[in-house]
Amino acid sequence: MMTEKIKQFKKAWMLFRQHDENGLSVFFVLAILQILIIGTSVGLPYLFKLLIDQTSEPDHYYSIQDFFQIHLLYLFAVAYALAWFINEGMKNVNNFAMSMMIRNVDASMLKAGVFNFLDLKLKDQRQQHIGVFNANLIRGSEALGTIIFTIFFVIVPTVFKILGMVYVLGNTINLEFGVYFFVFSACTVALSLIITFKTQDIFTIMYGARNQLNQFVIEKLQQSYDIKLSHSKYYEFEEFSRRIDDYKIKTQDTYKKLQYLMIYQLLFVSFFLLVFMVLSVYMFEYQSFSSGDFVLVSTYIIGLTIPLMMMSQNIIHLKGHIVAIDQYLEYFELEHESFSTNDLTAEEQKESAVAYSFQNVTFDLGQQTIENFNLDIVCGKIYLIQGRTGIGKSSFLNYLVGIEKIKSGRLFFRNLEITSVFSEKIFDQIAVVSQTPIVYSSSLRQNLIQNTEIKYSDEELKHWLKEFDLLHLLEKNQIELDDDIQEIYKNFSGGEKQRLNIIRALLKKPELLILDEPTAALDEKTSSKILKIIQERVETVIMISHERMATEIADEIIDFNIILNSIDED
Repeated sequence: MMTEKIKQFKKAWMLFRQHDENGLSVFFVLAILQILIIGTSVGLPYLFKLLIDQTSEPDHYYSIQDFFQIHLLYLFAVAYALAWFINEGMKNVNNFAMSMMIRNVDASMLKAGVFNFLDLKLKDQRQQHIGVFNANLIRGSEALGTIIFTIFFVIVPTVFKILGMVYVLGNTINLEFGVYFFVFSACTVALSLIITFKTQDIFTIMYGARNQLNQFVIEKLQQSYDIKLSHSKYYEFEEFSRRIDDYKIKTQDTYKKLQYLMIYQLLFVSFFLLVFMVLSVYMFEYQSFSSGDFVLVSTYIIGLTIPLMMMSQNIIHLKGHIVAIDQYLEYFELEHESFSTNDLTAEEQKESAVAYSFQNVTFDLGQQTIENFNLDIVCGKIYLIQGRTGIGKSSFLNYLVGIEKIKSGRLFFRNLEITSVFSEKIFDQIAVVSQTPIVYSSSLRQNLIQNTEIKYSDEELKHWLKEFDLLHLLEKNQIELDDDIQEIYKNFSGGEKQRLNIIRALLKKPELLILDEPTAALDEKTSSKILKIIQERVETVIMISHERMATEIADEIIDFNIILNSIDED
């Protein structure tokens, strides 16, 4: 079991390292700071002990020879104050570096998680609920930083601090006292670990309950328009209240168990504090301790209580963070897209009159399977795909962009076979406009030039906006191309969003353009204008549409109603 947890930690660590090249430099700085802080934390009380022992000597007349002892006392006092100042300063720097480290880990894990999700196969993406995924992503990202903090900057420094204190106590007082101190401290650390890893997993239930709540909230936020139309807000609020109550019940037991664990830790640390404080008083009473020894031991014990309690509480939550990492990494076990990144060979780059070629292909179209399908999509033509609702027209486009794979036969893009592996290089030549128009919460410029390396001036971009009757987006909202549109883009109409998506695709200057219902949210006049622009600017077009204008400009029509009917007749 422990081996599996270590493997999971290594996986998460490697993900962090892949997405943060400078992460180790922060760790190096933190390691040096930890060593210095441990040294001063152990050395300062010892310095204070020497100072007290010097001042505790019986009063006597100082001779010239004592002059140097007096100055030594001043030196001790100044050294102690200076060491305390340096120690506290290093702690402040350490806290800052620690926060930077946790921020870097958190950000890197978020990057890794989002990239992984975007790289999943479409079927796996569709099976994930965004609310649950988002909760697991954030929890897992935060968990790795907290685990690193707990292990390397709480447990390890505390252990080395204990060893340093044991060394000083063994040499200053006696070895036996140092051994007792070590045993009690080690037992406290061991007890924290045993309680944590031997107790039942209480975090999976809590996280699951929270995920269900997040799922419900996001569903209702996405359905807010329908809720308003049906005036069901009171019903939905009652349902939400019921789920909140259920969440409270499920998590109440978890919080109780957490509290019990913390009380156990508190009792043992308090017992550790009590035993050694009483023992110190006893030894001081019978003159086994000097005043400095008593202060040294007391300072060590009191100074250890906070790290021990902090360590205990972090260890208790360690199991929860491990659960969060497990849930985070589950998404990395799902099936990913397998696109080739290799450069195309000279043969594959040769000009071809055919854009796509289906040769005796068997593939799924919606709920139907089509066999022995042959089709050449010739360059320079406009192809219109039609068929009844739900027949699988959008699914057919997925084969053209590598999201879905054919069952058998051969599929080519120009001279490149893409039957089994789709090449990322193809996306340099094609652009896609999906059925659902997307506008991002950045600037209008970023929305227009998204995913293209071609540079455009302000005048060129404004010309495109004007050509698509969208220049009013700048004028009405009194913004420039680089202004953030986060506060206004949600008010864009469906037609405005669709036109922005078409401009985005055209700005890539594709040789082939794939469109899924590109004019569904537009009036006939605007649809006609945009289809003419597309016809003029793109060599080859593959389009799903039922618009009259689309039928008029199409060179060929691929009607899946006819194709499936012919299969049924056979």
